[in-house]
Amino acid sequence: MAAGEEDVLPRISPESDARVVMVNRPSVRLHVFDGGEGGLPVLFVHGLAGDSGVWAGALSHLRATRRAAAFDLRGHGRSTLPADGRYAIEDLASDVGAVADELGFRRFVLVGHSLGGAVVGCYAGAHPDRIAGLLLVDPAGDVSKLPKTRVRATRRGMEPATFRKFMEGWFGKTLLPEKPETEAEVFSTLRRTDPRAASAAYAGLAAYHPVAPLKSYRGPAALLVRPGTTGPLSIRALLPSIPAEEVPETGHWIMLDDPETFHAKLDTFLAKLK
Repeated sequence: MAAGEEDVLPRISPESDARVVMVNRPSVRLHVFDGGEGGLPVLFVHGLAGDSGVWAGALSHLRATRRAAAFDLRGHGRSTLPADGRYAIEDLASDVGAVADELGFRRFVLVGHSLGGAVVGCYAGAHPDRIAGLLLVDPAGDVSKLPKTRVRATRRGMEPATFRKFMEGWFGKTLLPEKPETEAEVFSTLRRTDPRAASAAYAGLAAYHPVAPLKSYRGPAALLVRPGTTGPLSIRALLPSIPAEEVPETGHWIMLDDPETFHAKLDTFLAKLK
């Protein structure tokens, strides 16, 4: 069980069409919020040290017209820590498949934020025929190309004794001061995250090469990014063939900073899919 699991309060409102599904895998139990009916289903994947609550607004928005679900990555939110300790991006992508199978999603849309962008890209590259569309929301870039000394320093900062201070400093650099409600949400979730899960997931990200899987997926794809996301290791720079759009006046958590614009962009993307 993830640390402090009993204290994690669902921020997805208990609407009449929302339901909790538990997906039991050999080494981990995954917590899923599912709801809505009709249309191409959409499955959302959150980022490092987050949980499915980040998608609460998007889920409520979509469920008026279609099926939409989000789950907590292993060791995050209400999903358990994996008994085998596996956190490779391929393992997280395998969880995506297990959730989709449990929900009966034969062909579906994937939306991934930050670390979740790497996860959904990995799954789409391995199973392109199942994916109707891929939306990457300010996704993690190619962390494998960072200096190893930087990766080691980051993991040292994520040790339990320094985790909260280090992560609030790191995440704080990608937050907008004009959006205190986003900071409150992000830091609240961060405080409930088990440092072991976050550190292991980051290590998995640092060992992952995202470009080849994304190239293997040839279906509809799009990037939504905060302004200025143009670094050489960003997915936007590495794969300019994927249409990218900046969302003005947002930080890393675009869906929290400007939910109305995010929902409109999501609707536009979904409207193009078959």
